[in-house]
Amino acid sequence: MLPTSTPSTSSTPQSPPAPFPTNFIEFHARFPNDEACRRYLLKLRWPTGFVCPACGTKQEPYDLGRDRLRCRVPECRAETTATAGTLFSSTRGPLLTWFLVMWEISSRKTGVSAVELQAKLGFSRYATVWIWLNKLRQVMVRPDRDRLAGEVEVGIVKVSGHGENGLRAFVAAQREGRRIGRIRLDTCEGDASADMIRFITETIRPGSTIIGQVASATADALRAIGYVVLMSEPVTSSATPRRVRLVGGHISKWLMGTHQGGVQKQHLGWYLDEYVFRFNRRSARSPGQLFQTLVKLAVQAAPRKAGPVSRSEEE
Repeated sequence: MLPTSTPSTSSTPQSPPAPFPTNFIEFHARFPNDEACRRYLLKLRWPTGFVCPACGTKQEPYDLGRDRLRCRVPECRAETTATAGTLFSSTRGPLLTWFLVMWEISSRKTGVSAVELQAKLGFSRYATVWIWLNKLRQVMVRPDRDRLAGEVEVGIVKVSGHGENGLRAFVAAQREGRRIGRIRLDTCEGDASADMIRFITETIRPGSTIIGQVASATADALRAIGYVVLMSEPVTSSATPRRVRLVGGHISKWLMGTHQGGVQKQHLGWYLDEYVFRFNRRSARSPGQLFQTLVKLAVQAAPRKAGPVSRSEEE
């Protein structure tokens, strides 16, 4: 219990979160109401004890009720909440509903569309579901994530549509023996050569070996900054490395299957982030692992905007 009145000079660390739920029965038992969800957020946000966001003091706060916490330091006395400054900040929906949405996302191997989720959870407005899903997609990839290393296949694949209007994506797939290791994705627009250098430097460590469709000038530029660049086998201008090709095919099937091929160009990056989130955690023992990771990412992220609602997507 968080203290409600009498100050204390000692700081009592909060216990780490209990094991994540492994199925929906456990989920329902663990999160029967908003208060249970709030307590879970507090443990994820401050696993070793409350730290005041305003003054940085580590000391148990006053619990003022109605999700309000007050810093004990007399010179500070700042108030905060479990959701302040997170993805859930200023949300109008109950925390339990957010948790249900995150469970549905995490427990389905191929994800869920806004249309499916609206029907499953009984949302009255499609717009609410669409906005929530895309806010969550925006936090699925941490900006400070580790870059890939070792031998990495790179290339450009078409993931949706046909001809010049098709949507393309950069793919980086780390080699792990014959398997595909971790991946990185990004949208591909405009000058592919210039964007390829940006994509590689942002997602792959210098010193790594790049295998893929790389123009000579791009290869020279990459070698100059510490990368080893090899060409695809067989060496042809149109060769796409095997792992890149496999990942691209899986993305296309996923977009067409779960989302009915309706993803628009300006939102493709969000969907690619969701695919990376799922693919890189495909060996998780249970959906509860993905759920807990997603909640952590949402707690660590700043509030997001999802932009104008697109009714044409996912239908």
